[in-house]
Formats: sequence, C-alpha cells, structure tokens
Amino acid sequence: MHTISTQDLIEISEESNESIDILSDLLKDKLDKGENTRASHTFALMCELIWLNSVILFTLRRDMDDLTFKDEEQKEVIISKQTLETLTSLLIARVQASKELNSLSCTFSMH
Repeated sequence: MHTISTQDLIEISEESNESIDILSDLLKDKLDKGENTRASHTFALMCELIWLNSVILFTLRRDMDDLTFKDEEQKEVIISKQTLETLTSLLIARVQASKELNSLSCTFSMH
C-alpha cells in the first residue's frame, strides 16, 4: 500500500493549474509580439511544461477520481504504485524543465 498526503495532492494540483495559466499567458504574449518561436528552445520548454502539468492533472483526475483514505482523519490517500511512480516521474521532469527554463533567463512563479 502506498500513500500520499492529501495536502500534497492539493498543492500539486494547485501548482499545476497555476503553472499552466502562467505559461499560457507567457506563450500568448510571445505569439502576440510576433516573436519567431519556431527554433526557440524557450518556446519548446514552455510547451513541455504545459504538457507536463496537464498530464499531472489528468493523472490526478483519472487515478484519484474515487479517493480511498488511509484512515478517518483523511490526511493520507491510498494510491497505486503505478500512480506514485507516474507522478514522481512527471514531477521530476517538471522540476528539471523549470530549472532549464530559468537558466535561460525566463522565470515564472509557482508557489
């Protein structure tokens, strides 16, 4: 049995939604300014981050549709090993892509 804290799930969801909103706005600004994004590594990283965050949210919705709590306090949710591994991989990829984007002097805020 694998568990994840209910608070962590909420924070992951909030961060993913916030990141999608911020990155979508940044991309829209770049496109509205007519910037050539065709060969832009920054553009590709922004798209990757939107995709990663969307898949994180999809995974949470799909696999957490019918939550089972560890106990009556509802502070931990029981999740499958596959879901835990998927979320872990996606979150690591998100951190790495964010670091790379920040290294290119393109920062965005996630709380």
